[in-house]
Amino acid sequence: MKHLIRKLLRRLGYDLIWFEPDSKQVSSSLDAKLREIYRAHDLLSGTVICTDPRTGNISYLKTPFLVEEVVEEMSRLALESVNACLSPYLQMPPETIREYVLEFIDLYPRRPIAHNVGGATFHNCFWLYLMCRCIQPTLVIESGVWKGQTSWVIRQAAPDAKLHCFEIKFPSQLAFRDEAIGYHEHDWSEFGVGNVDPQRSLIHFDDHVNQARRVEEAHRRGFMHLLFDDNFPAYQIHKDTKLIVPTIDMLFDPRIKTGVRLDWFNQGDQSCTIDETSCLEARGLIAKWQNFPTVEPESQAYKARLGGHGANSKFAYVQLEPGGDSAPGH
Repeated sequence: MKHLIRKLLRRLGYDLIWFEPDSKQVSSSLDAKLREIYRAHDLLSGTVICTDPRTGNISYLKTPFLVEEVVEEMSRLALESVNACLSPYLQMPPETIREYVLEFIDLYPRRPIAHNVGGATFHNCFWLYLMCRCIQPTLVIESGVWKGQTSWVIRQAAPDAKLHCFEIKFPSQLAFRDEAIGYHEHDWSEFGVGNVDPQRSLIHFDDHVNQARRVEEAHRRGFMHLLFDDNFPAYQIHKDTKLIVPTIDMLFDPRIKTGVRLDWFNQGDQSCTIDETSCLEARGLIAKWQNFPTVEPESQAYKARLGGHGANSKFAYVQLEPGGDSAPGH
């Protein structure tokens, strides 16, 4: 069976590697060979086909011109999305974006958490890294840290930035901890940020908190660049067990009005009623926003041949209107 599968995949330009680690091996202690397999796979698709390394069944692309096609597609997506986000303040040249993409491809296999269940994986880490590299922030706020994967990404992309990480309670064992990072066990809104340079500061929200509230807090303190995870549209609210209402997407949904009740089932019946006033206030502070396209290089390239476009993710960029008490001049 292995021979037949390998023969078929080689006709399609793929190679299939079967790896059978020692039965005593556990996922937390991958040997060098398995790490190289993950490195090669992550290099090309950013998703791990085999989530349990002990099974050993992993395949990845090796054909050079197809590898280059994947890199080009990722660079094209990154150039379009990053420049759309950062205009009119900043525009990145194609060669710089490609350089950042290659940096991330080389970096990601060295991440501290191989399988970050419940946290950021390739897609979010990719866009977080690129936005940090482009903005080159001097101050980064991270609200919602989980095990520290995204803190690590931010530190790699912006090593000189002041990074403050917030959780109501940190996990007992962070997979990544840096003595240069400020760790705070309270809500970020209770922290004194001082003067904020809007164009050189960034907030990453992955905290399952009302996103309209987060927009108002960030604007009041003078921030411009925000990143939000879990930006679900209203029709997908049932997909997350941790309630977030409203999301950025919902702020701009004309159907979401005062008194509208949203009902769904997720581990039991749930519902909420919308307060349009707070939605309107937050919406008025947003200059523009967009979800990043899903980074699935192989499928993106295939869709491009058909004249289509990749699906959007739930990871969003928000650019706020100028203002706030902590911005220079206030």
